[in-house]
Amino acid sequence: RANTAYYLKKALGSENRSYFDILLRVNIAMYILSVLIGTFLFGAPLVQTLLNGAPGRALLVLGASHPGVFEYGHWWAPLTASFLHGGLMHLGFNMYALYIISPLIEQTTTKSFFLTTYLLTGVCGFLLSAQGGALSVGASASLYGLIGCGIVIAFILGAGTDDPIFKSLITWLIFGFVFALFFPAIDHRAHIGGLIGGLGMGYIWTQLRSSIWFRGFTEKLAILLALATILGFCQCIVTFLL
Repeated sequence: RANTAYYLKKALGSENRSYFDILLRVNIAMYILSVLIGTFLFGAPLVQTLLNGAPGRALLVLGASHPGVFEYGHWWAPLTASFLHGGLMHLGFNMYALYIISPLIEQTTTKSFFLTTYLLTGVCGFLLSAQGGALSVGASASLYGLIGCGIVIAFILGAGTDDPIFKSLITWLIFGFVFALFFPAIDHRAHIGGLIGGLGMGYIWTQLRSSIWFRGFTEKLAILLALATILGFCQCIVTFLL
């Protein structure tokens, strides 16, 4: 009998579908949902919420990361926070960066490894953020993870520092850190955690990319992480609203 994992694997396994498309749609859908919850459940003005993002309470309902993650057992937050955003500009910038960076990783590795890297490096970023940060959301932890992953792969398997992908991703990394200096609300812990996780994922790929076992393992892990993220969204909504 078919189960949820089967249908998820079938959906994720389409040869003609980039995982970037799925991530883009989920991020946009979650932003719309956060605006609706912020407006209709918490009384925030619609236009202001659409432009500036939902209030913190609405983001918490949907799975934002926060310092109480460990204290209250909110296991889902490091997974779900990567799909939430604090404003239209925040969403737009991150999705544009994801649009540019995703093909460099997805086409260099595999779709499953790309998705695993996005999700796991987001977890790394928000776990570090929760150690001493504030309420935090955004795909940027995962973006820094993808950047770090690509940098290591291009350096080791490509032409080193002369590799065009290496140069492009280093440019994105520098731009990201400089950009962050002008916005004090940016979660540097999440960025650093995501980057460290990405560097590790990139090195793992360079060492195990030829292993059939490893490729099969990343396919299963991508499905497991995707299922855990869906379950996390469901559980945090139930936890805060019911």
